[in-house]
Amino acid sequence: MKRGVLPVVLMCLVGGIAGCSSLPWAEQDAQLYSPVYGGVGVGVVGMAADDLLSEGGIPLCLDAPGSVTITSVEAVEPSNGLSVVDFAVRYIPLGDVPQGDGLGDLSTLGLTQAEKSQRAVTNVCDEQSRANVGLDGPPPEGTQPERVELAVTVTAPAVPASTKALLIRYTDASGDERTTTSAFAIAMCPGQAGDSCDPL
Repeated sequence: MKRGVLPVVLMCLVGGIAGCSSLPWAEQDAQLYSPVYGGVGVGVVGMAADDLLSEGGIPLCLDAPGSVTITSVEAVEPSNGLSVVDFAVRYIPLGDVPQGDGLGDLSTLGLTQAEKSQRAVTNVCDEQSRANVGLDGPPPEGTQPERVELAVTVTAPAVPASTKALLIRYTDASGDERTTTSAFAIAMCPGQAGDSCDPL
């Protein structure tokens, strides 16, 4: 019986902690979520080819205390070549109402040069955010809710152009590369105020 147990233990040790994630003492790094509820998006008219459009208001949070670093943001199923050319993580002080969108780069959202380089996410999902992404139970005791958003700048070589969602790539505390998807759609349309520009 003991001979049957030894190889299992050795395989677990060779595989490292990652190979033993079901063990009670194995730790799991915090994971990133973008708790958009349902189909959410922004459509902006009056856009032309190669214009820059910046969008904020895209929520971000972690399932547990920790820190992750966003490395890139990509358009999901883009039309007419829409792409994300810049992004930043911004922490919103209590009571502030940041600008939601702007024609131009991230500066049009009021981000400073230092804020434009922010990539880390450390806030834990609150109760509503956890419900939006299907996380069980309340936030860990002692965590304080914070408002944290992803801001992106997009452009396209032709309009109308759109993306159905945003793929967020990040590294966790162990340096592992992971992804999460934000169900936030963006559309850039020609025309004028009052014209339809459905991002969904």
